[in-house]
Amino acid sequence: LVLAMTLLLVFGETRRDPEFFPAMWIWVRRCFVATIVISMVVSAVLPIWEPHIDVDGYARYRWFAVHPIPVGGMTGVAILMLMGTKLGLSDRTIGRVWRLLAILAVPALAVALVATRTRGGLLAFVFGALVLLALAPRGPAKRLGTMALGVIVLGLTMALATPAGQQVAERVLTRGQTTEQITSLSQRTELMAIAGDLFAERPLFGHGYIMAGPLFTTYFEWAGDGHNVLVEIGVDMGIAGLVVFLALLAVSVVAFVRAWRSRRSSALRSVAPEIAAMFVLIILMGVISPGIGGHVGYEAVGFLLFVTFADVYRTSTRLEAGAAAKSGLTSVASR
Repeated sequence: LVLAMTLLLVFGETRRDPEFFPAMWIWVRRCFVATIVISMVVSAVLPIWEPHIDVDGYARYRWFAVHPIPVGGMTGVAILMLMGTKLGLSDRTIGRVWRLLAILAVPALAVALVATRTRGGLLAFVFGALVLLALAPRGPAKRLGTMALGVIVLGLTMALATPAGQQVAERVLTRGQTTEQITSLSQRTELMAIAGDLFAERPLFGHGYIMAGPLFTTYFEWAGDGHNVLVEIGVDMGIAGLVVFLALLAVSVVAFVRAWRSRRSSALRSVAPEIAAMFVLIILMGVISPGIGGHVGYEAVGFLLFVTFADVYRTSTRLEAGAAAKSGLTSVASR
């Protein structure tokens, strides 16, 4: 309820003043990145939380007692936000010291993301970064980002050819799992089969919000949730929930694409690459996590923020088109 009311306020204020969203986004970006970095520092200084040990006997990075999957997702969003200061909406009000700290935070967060050993998080971040780079305006930052991407790919390729690189790749990509476990997405395909039976029991409205976890734990002790956004929503809220989710997804994506392709001037265009990159990461994270269907967290905030942004972005381009047309008619009439 708090999230919905907040986004409605953001929606109304941005409709009234399109400059509001970029100004708000700068502070959202600052606060989110600061929260992630502070969490990392506190967990490093106060190591009182038990490490998360995987089946291969090695730890997976996390803050406090948060599961590595959401840690990987939030870390990926934080990196995209820092990249967005150069490829999206710039933050010129911060001093040189803070800019230097932001630059240094990127490799630290990248190492943390890899250390979570979250394969889905890594893949989601890569696609999000590619979207950010593709939508970024042409200029030195985009050229530098493209060159950096090429250097990273080349460096990783060369590193994988070494014994040490192969060992790191095995720890991150296989995590001691068998081929069968990997192809089953860590037994998620088995959960999907069970979800089909549970969905058939109550197809219209489901078993109730956040009920997938308790139901799945009767089959697998580790299955505290649906481990997939469609599974989570289908079991919890049935067809009604799936229709709402997919409708929001389709309508917002269409609105965003139309606004972006319109090429009309808008105060929101500078924010669009970052919002789209974050949205892609969150949607792909939904393949391995309950996403917006689970507990309200960064996925729900990011998803609904994209829905809100897509609507006001599309509206702003229409208003600009109407203003341009009105200005043209006035000019013709004056002549």
